[in-house]
Amino acid sequence: MATEDSVEPCHELPSIASDWREGIKKRYLRAEQLLTETKDAPTQPYKSKYEARELLRELVDWLRSVSDERIEGVPFSQDEINAMLVRVLAMVANVDSEVEEPASAEKNLNKALSLLDFESCDSLSVTGALHVLNQLGLLWSMREDHERALGYLQKAENLYGSFVSSNVEPLDTKSFFTGSTDGSGQNELELLYTHTLYFLAQVFKALKMNEKAALYCHATLKKQLERGRDYNKIEWAINAATLSQYLAERYAFKEARHHLAAAEYVMQAERAAFQDIPDDSDEHAKLRETLEYRGSDVARCWVKYCLLLFCASRERLMGSDEDSQPRNTEPPKELIGLGFPSLDVKEYENVSASYVLDYDDAKKVFLFAQKCCNSALEYNTLDGHVTDHVIICQDLSKLFEFLAFYDDNEDNQSKMHKRRIDLLSKVVTALNSQYYLELCRSLWLELGSICLTMAEIKLSKLNSSNRPEPKLVTKCNTILQNGVDHVEKYIRSYDDMKTQGPPLRYPDEVAKEVISAHLLAANMYLKFVSADGVKLLYYNTKSLDLFKYVVEYCERNSDFKELEGELHLAKQMELLLPAKLSRISARINDD
Repeated sequence: MATEDSVEPCHELPSIASDWREGIKKRYLRAEQLLTETKDAPTQPYKSKYEARELLRELVDWLRSVSDERIEGVPFSQDEINAMLVRVLAMVANVDSEVEEPASAEKNLNKALSLLDFESCDSLSVTGALHVLNQLGLLWSMREDHERALGYLQKAENLYGSFVSSNVEPLDTKSFFTGSTDGSGQNELELLYTHTLYFLAQVFKALKMNEKAALYCHATLKKQLERGRDYNKIEWAINAATLSQYLAERYAFKEARHHLAAAEYVMQAERAAFQDIPDDSDEHAKLRETLEYRGSDVARCWVKYCLLLFCASRERLMGSDEDSQPRNTEPPKELIGLGFPSLDVKEYENVSASYVLDYDDAKKVFLFAQKCCNSALEYNTLDGHVTDHVIICQDLSKLFEFLAFYDDNEDNQSKMHKRRIDLLSKVVTALNSQYYLELCRSLWLELGSICLTMAEIKLSKLNSSNRPEPKLVTKCNTILQNGVDHVEKYIRSYDDMKTQGPPLRYPDEVAKEVISAHLLAANMYLKFVSADGVKLLYYNTKSLDLFKYVVEYCERNSDFKELEGELHLAKQMELLLPAKLSRISARINDD
């Protein structure tokens, strides 16, 4: 017995027009209800989808039966029947994909494709055509045949462009099957085209055509704003903020800032809407968590923007690279002017989009980015979000490094690097290296590098003095020893578990970094200051041993070509240091 919502199977074709219309309408609406409203039990996750597909397949059979010849009582033209067939086949294919039957989906999409005439797509067929082309693009993209996917999606893009220029209102899918027009055809067309743009962005990204991917990503975001519906606002903000990173990497800082400001604008609007939700509702708790989480993500994107701005600014100030070719820090012309004219975001553009030229500029950018770091750290605590917390702290350390670059006062520089050391030391001390080894390695190496930078500032001051203060010498050596300790922790973390010593070969993905760490430690040993010849001999001997190890390792693993620069430097020092050691030894003997 059929329920009120069920549709009796019909193996005989209707005989009159009203039966045709009612039969098609009932089957379509029931299939739509099953696909959009029904929730299946976990033990039968596809039950409603299979039921809907059977109804749609029955519709296909009905429509095919009159596809080639007129049957009395059919109230549709041949063009209308073909247009309906295309839509139903596309719906069946969509279900095929959702129940993980891609071969069946491809078969149904190709059947639909054969019914389309792209040279004369009209209001009846345009939305159906876009449905089919989008699904084919997605299907081949999932199979990683991105070139083929691109062909279908570009065809959809061209079809949309030519149809829109005709200024004709498209017929929406539902109207075909229910007989009532609600005027939503244009909305359906725009939604389909938004999907086309999104899929194109993904395909271009997969093809490593990053600039085109960025342009289509922006076009998707812009289209979503223009439509003002059927999209997740918070997700939109994250996508806009993420796109800003690529724009900043390509020196389009004005456009990057605009995208971040747009993300902030939308997030603020969502926060305002959140205030109207009752505090005791499940929706309130869930949305609050989402807003805090995604708000921290936008703040982190602002930090990355500032770091990229600093990095590009320093590149410009430091001039040409080694081959005397000037660095190109101009954005590609295709990216210039990308924005969202419908949004007034000026109040959120609170940081410069111009290159940082002096300390005053740098401090403004630094303070803004520091505030964003602190905001992101409120959510990404060390207790619950270890990796993110560490990365944010490293970003903050990098901000201090850039600010120090713009400060001519060596004492101020030293204080900023001390802030970096204090910040990262506190983090690495709190971590269990057994569980967070990769994070600890990153922090140990960075701390070693900061210690060397800070020691060099102290040494510069020491060397400029006729009578160096013993206190300054001690401080300098303490910093160097701390740096050596951090770097040696990093190096030892790669020791062979069985021999408890360095392996014959480090993993190729880290070999260059580990060998560079040996050179870093060797360099630090050379910078120790002491009037005691025995101590000086010890430090320089440690340095020579490290350089010898690098030479021996590189020659033993000569097939790893990435170490040629390190080998050259180590060989030079292996030749020079013995003479220095001889002089120190002679002085010790004389004393």
